[in-house]
Amino acid sequence: MSWDFRCGRDRVLLDVASGGGVVVLLKRVLFLATLVLLATLGACEWLTGRAVREWSEEVALRDGRTITIQRHVEFDYSNSLAGDAYSSKERKSTLAFRGDLATLPLWDFPLVPLVLYEDPDSSEWVIVATTDNCEVWDVRGRPQPPYWEFRLKGSQWTEVMITDASFGQATNLFIGYQSGLPAKKITVGLTEAYVRRTLVADIYRSIRSDGRSGCGGV
Repeated sequence: MSWDFRCGRDRVLLDVASGGGVVVLLKRVLFLATLVLLATLGACEWLTGRAVREWSEEVALRDGRTITIQRHVEFDYSNSLAGDAYSSKERKSTLAFRGDLATLPLWDFPLVPLVLYEDPDSSEWVIVATTDNCEVWDVRGRPQPPYWEFRLKGSQWTEVMITDASFGQATNLFIGYQSGLPAKKITVGLTEAYVRRTLVADIYRSIRSDGRSGCGGV
């Protein structure tokens, strides 16, 4: 007995062999239990290790304004059976402005954005991003501190050397999406509550000039 279905773009084939007696019964019970699992939210993620998150988000800027953005993230993840070897990698991450700022171009880089602000000196919009994936950090030059800065220059987001204006900026973008979204609209309060959690490392709470990646013991 087999079951062929799709999880998004991924094809999954479950196969339960025929047999006799109690073995057949147990296999059928297992098969039915698997179908129940597949009917639950997140079953495709569990089977494929691929996840997609989409949400609307309020962002509190340092100048007192609150703006609205739209986020889309696709990432791969894996873990040990004991749950103590979690690893993830962003495949796609976008940030789109809404409201009065909707004409600004889409930010589209496979990283984890931490901070969004408008530089008062240059009037440029700035996004500072990071990663918790050592392969990505290595491929992108092994920066220390482990951040990448993007500035909106004209109609294009341009990666630049991280500037002094970014250091000390508190994280104001939601980073707790991997375990699931608490709501489809993330408020400023939800972002701040997540950043305050004790399990969040200091390098993700703000842009630190002394921040160091934990990759390779560096």
